[in-house]
Order: sequence, then structure tokens, then C-alpha cells
Amino acid sequence: MIIQSFVSLRKKKILEVACGSGHLTRSLLTGDNFVLGIDPNTKSIEIAKKVAPKAAFMTKSFEDFSPGERQFDLVIFSIGLHEMENQEELIMKAKKIVTQSNGNVLIIERDITTQFFNVINKINPSIIEDEFKKVSKTSEILNSLSPINIGILPNIMHFQNAIDFWKICLNGDKKVTIISIVEALNVKLNQGFYIEDNMIMYLL
Repeated sequence: MIIQSFVSLRKKKILEVACGSGHLTRSLLTGDNFVLGIDPNTKSIEIAKKVAPKAAFMTKSFEDFSPGERQFDLVIFSIGLHEMENQEELIMKAKKIVTQSNGNVLIIERDITTQFFNVINKINPSIIEDEFKKVSKTSEILNSLSPINIGILPNIMHFQNAIDFWKICLNGDKKVTIISIVEALNVKLNQGFYIEDNMIMYLL
């Protein structure tokens, strides 16, 4: 696992913020770790409990989360910080609930310079305009905090064909959009393809 080469994941108490459907949560359950995933979306938590049954979950936003007496060795924000308000305050909150001796905050965010964003921008820039602004703002905040380390979390998306890409990532007029996809990717209509959609990891 790439994250393991970035930060130790053995015998850790981990809080995963914005855990979604639990796929990252499941991969964190290694080396005798305890993992608590929180997310305000009830449906996502229901799915996460099935995906990672050995983890603990709470239907709660990080803004409303109260750790009580608990401290964590690692707090992970799973591609969700850019959607939150008062990001600096939430990062400071995360820092307060990690163990002071060797605790860390790991923030995973989208890389807006990758092929996925570039392709969408060519086809219909209005779709990602808001996302682009949010992620850019979060990146500025994180870089201003002088991270201990910054790394790339590789992610490759596979699509069966241009129609598959349109169904998952786009909207609008189907015929016009699919023609744009074929032209932007330089592929045939029914040809499968891969798109790079990497994430950036910030260790604080």
C-alpha cells in the first residue's frame, strides 16, 4: 500500500474523516490497527460497514465529532477536506486529537493537474469549475502549513468505452459529449482506455 511507505500503519489508532463507502478504511485495517471511520452520509456508512466490517463507524461530520478522552495516532482526511468550511480550524482540531509525541494528520486530496481533470476541462469545463476552485483553495491552505512531506497517491481509472466515461463522469447531450470524449482522448468509440487521476498526500 502506497500510504504505508509514506506514514507507518502498524499498531495505530486511526481516525478516517469523510470515509465514504469504506474502501480506504478496509485497506487501513492492517498491522493490528484500530480504525474509526466517520462520515455524515448515512448511506455511505451503511455501505462502509459491509466493506470494512472490522472497522468502527459513526455517522457524523468532523465538525460535530467529539473525541472525548480518545486520542489517535493518525487522522486521515479522505478526499473530503475541500468540501468543508473553516478548513484551517478543522486541521487544527485534527492536530489536537493526535498523540503529541508521534501523531500525524494525513490529508489526501485530488490532483487537479492530472489527465482526468484536463480531459474533463476540454470537454465541459463548467462541470469541474467549482471542484477546481475548491481543491485549489485547499491546496493553498495545506501548502501554507509547511507539510512534513508531500507525496503522490497513484490512481488509474479504467473505462470500457466513451459511453462508459460519459455515464460516470459527465452529463449533457449524449451524442455531442461522446464525440468530444473520443476527440479529447484520441480513442475509437468502443475502445477501452485508462485515465490518470492521482491524489496528493499531505503529511502534517
